[in-house]
Amino acid sequence: MSRYPYDRFVYFAPTRGFVARLQSAWLSTQHSVSNGILQFRTRLSSWWHRGKHQPLAAFDPRTGQPVLAGIPDGANFCRTRHGRATILWSLYGSGGTCHFCQAQNVLIATGKRIEATQPRRPDDSGDGWIWGRFEITAGDIALIDDPRAKPKYDPDADPEATPQEKLLATSPRFRAAVVDPNCARVAYLLLSQLEWFNVGDRDELPALSSSIAAMIAGMRDRGEIYTDYKFGATTVGIPAADIRRYTREIHDIMGELGWRTHTAEELQLRARADFGSRVDERIANWNSLTEFEARAADSYEPTSGRYAEIPMLIYQGEETWAEQLPPDTKHMMSEEYARRVRHLVATNRISHDEYRTLTGLTW
Repeated sequence: MSRYPYDRFVYFAPTRGFVARLQSAWLSTQHSVSNGILQFRTRLSSWWHRGKHQPLAAFDPRTGQPVLAGIPDGANFCRTRHGRATILWSLYGSGGTCHFCQAQNVLIATGKRIEATQPRRPDDSGDGWIWGRFEITAGDIALIDDPRAKPKYDPDADPEATPQEKLLATSPRFRAAVVDPNCARVAYLLLSQLEWFNVGDRDELPALSSSIAAMIAGMRDRGEIYTDYKFGATTVGIPAADIRRYTREIHDIMGELGWRTHTAEELQLRARADFGSRVDERIANWNSLTEFEARAADSYEPTSGRYAEIPMLIYQGEETWAEQLPPDTKHMMSEEYARRVRHLVATNRISHDEYRTLTGLTW
């Protein structure tokens, strides 16, 4: 079955009763404390990891490269210090050449210092970037502004751009819409996460295409690159009313070009079909448990894993369908099934792959 064009979430029954709410509050407090401890351990681990796996190296101003003498064999990264600034270098590649990865405390034209992975800095509006070039010396790292360094986007020259993306790139209405940075974020999420198809032939756009991100960044002409959208686009901070307005705008634009996504009715039918498929699979797995239980213990090598009792997952919106199932089917979806499967894997009667099949786990 094709993937869902939206996120689904496992349904958890609401907490009821005073004792249950008290337990929930206690667990929440424990989580807060354990989370603080985990963050502290993460900082210590990061400090230890950097010292061990990113050793310091001297910097040679003549070559503009780290001096690798003394760097352990097999190291993949190293760091060089430049006064207050630091560069992380990748040691991958042939010929002993190091590659720039990231710089910290880079001096920019405003007098501030920033972290940079590209030779660019945020502009004063906060809605774009000023590109330039790094000037690296033994005593500092500066980012020199150079407008000529700003990348230019040409959809016809992008080998990954699909015909649909090239069509969008030539749409005056789309170009005008993504001028708004919030609309640009919503547009990327809609185009990359939903399943769009041509009304005539139902050809689908590729999902999560990095060229969609590059196309939107290029259309905005604000010095952005594809990673600004592919790895950083969210709707956090955008009012819900604006999200709805931008969503309608993108749907209208795509409709003008002959493309649409699934209607609410179509999504409901797909969700119902997926639920029915999982129920049928659970029934078939339940009927196979007796055969597995007839196997001798230790038929498989112990996995040393810690396995949980996992009943059939019910997603949001499926609770009513689950309640309407016959009692014997509900029984097959219950904790008893989970206990029997866990006993099978704990006694090594089934393999780890069979356990994943029986529980429906994908990880």
